[in-house]
Amino acid sequence: MTKATAIGFFRHSSEMPTSTDMMSCYQALLDTFHKLGVRPTYFSADDGIGRGGYKKFGGAFHKRVMEREIQGYRSVGLAANPEGSDAPGYDSFLSASFVFGPEAEEVYLAIVVHEPYLKFGTDACNALIAELAQLWRWDYGFGFERDADTHPEVYLVGGGSNLQSREDARRGQLWYAAYQPEQRRRRVRDIFPYNMVGPGHLAQILSNGETLREFIEVDPDSALDPLADNLWLWTVKSDRTEALRDKLRGSGLIISE
Repeated sequence: MTKATAIGFFRHSSEMPTSTDMMSCYQALLDTFHKLGVRPTYFSADDGIGRGGYKKFGGAFHKRVMEREIQGYRSVGLAANPEGSDAPGYDSFLSASFVFGPEAEEVYLAIVVHEPYLKFGTDACNALIAELAQLWRWDYGFGFERDADTHPEVYLVGGGSNLQSREDARRGQLWYAAYQPEQRRRRVRDIFPYNMVGPGHLAQILSNGETLREFIEVDPDSALDPLADNLWLWTVKSDRTEALRDKLRGSGLIISE
């Protein structure tokens, strides 16, 4: 079964991207496709009132949005699909989007890449995370691997799907319910192989009285490295995420407990 790498970054703030910011992020997404050796087949942009969606890359809609420099749109995205596909939201093997919502005061970036275009946990995967971390002033993020058939892009952004495992659905519901930004800035969604954390997370006091930073510094399955301003990458060995989750159970750190 084909595996997919899912990476997401999130920010909660009243500061929303400008048209210039959107163009810059669009170019970064396009560069990412090129680095992975993939040609986009679909382009997306949404104006927040139902107009937009996926259209052919290079088509009339794409050209019109670019001429306006994405002015008036709340999202921009790219997808690569098998030849002849007309279902960009269903069978893409590489998709990436940069989205903001003024009402929810949220900005996020989501990217899902199937093997063999990107292998999870490799130097190339680490480099991609480091590059995406520079695109906005993120509060947190996470990266994980799932079977591509489960559509991990839905789980990545906190949505539900009958293709998810029962446990992913349970954990996802807990995350969705904890919508308060102050909760998400100090407590992690779950324990993933890649956890992008901010100062609030690292200062969180665990049940034994130590901070998360202190825990990570002595944990044999963890590593902590600076990623961007006020953002660190907490990596956990892929085969030890559940063991580490059990170790931190009851500490108040994990939202999807």
